[in-house]
Amino acid sequence: KMLWWMPGISDNRQEGIKQLYDAKDFGVYTRVSAAGHLIPILCNEGRFSEALNICDEMLERYSTTLVFYWGRGQALFGMERFEEAERIFQYILSRVEAEAIDNHYNAALCHFWLAKIYLKQKQYTQSIAECNRMHYYKLDVEIRKRLDKYFSEANSFKEKSLAASLSKREGEFKP
Repeated sequence: KMLWWMPGISDNRQEGIKQLYDAKDFGVYTRVSAAGHLIPILCNEGRFSEALNICDEMLERYSTTLVFYWGRGQALFGMERFEEAERIFQYILSRVEAEAIDNHYNAALCHFWLAKIYLKQKQYTQSIAECNRMHYYKLDVEIRKRLDKYFSEANSFKEKSLAASLSKREGEFKP
């Protein structure tokens, strides 16, 4: 996005999205993978209802595939349907924590999204608790590195939640 002003660099996002739609709709072996890649792209473009429609369509066929639940949760969050998004991320969390072999990446990411949802809903105590839960897992160095940006953003959620809950309390206390 940042280089489009330079000569010779053009914005081909819409063409790429069209090609992914074609692969999803008409491909023989590429339908599921194209759908899986199209969902985060549409969410990034702010086209949440399209992403949600693809998630719902794919979940009808592949009801246990978590990648489409992730997309559904993110699309619902983008549409500000926070209660539904919360249920989706709670469901994903229950699924990933039940796995016998787990590196806890997805669990920490679920807590991140739940913290983000609770912050938007002004449920500051719950947001702080979810930020804290991200640290409960013993993560290896590589997984921790992959999650660094989420931990940083969760720290900002925590700070915002603390500040908001303190300002909320200031207005309530009258000796």
